[in-house]
Amino acid sequence: MFRRGFKAWCEQIATTLRCDNDLAPTAPLPPSVVAEGLGVRLIPAGELSGVPPDVLNRLLIQHRAVWSAVTISAGDRHLVVYNSSHSKARQSNDLMHELSHLILKHTPNMSFMDPTKGLLIRSYDKNQEDEANWLSASLLLPRQALVVHRSRRTPAEDLCELFGVSRDLLTFRLNTTGVERQLARRTAMRPGRSTR
Repeated sequence: MFRRGFKAWCEQIATTLRCDNDLAPTAPLPPSVVAEGLGVRLIPAGELSGVPPDVLNRLLIQHRAVWSAVTISAGDRHLVVYNSSHSKARQSNDLMHELSHLILKHTPNMSFMDPTKGLLIRSYDKNQEDEANWLSASLLLPRQALVVHRSRRTPAEDLCELFGVSRDLLTFRLNTTGVERQLARRTAMRPGRSTR
């Protein structure tokens, strides 16, 4: 359960970040733009320097399905390492999720090495993960943009391509924001349209 006003705050942040970057409220907001504003470096795992080839092999081939992105912090400096073997849409969502933790000033999660897989494993607070999921989805697909584009009957495939997101994320946002229901009601109430 989110704290009161959290969802509205997320929509406001999505608008504010677009305004701060001279983007229209209905325009895409790439994670790279958010990262630049926060002073966060984004690096694909394959470009990490000094990582032994066997470790990269485990990260990008053997265990690519089990991790998406991780934030490494040193004081107020942050680096997000992401799994470049995933689709661009998934990378976008993963990066925005990590950036959302920073925007929300979440406390860092505990981390430890899994001795059987040699991977960094993090424990997490479910409430913080839920908040980061909601904010990242709002930043990528704000409700205002969904209303405008769906009012124009922009096809789902075009929206996914424009905003760099998956069909699953688009469907989630259309359902949870109530945009489809709102537009269906608006269409049903047009003058001259039968309500039967």
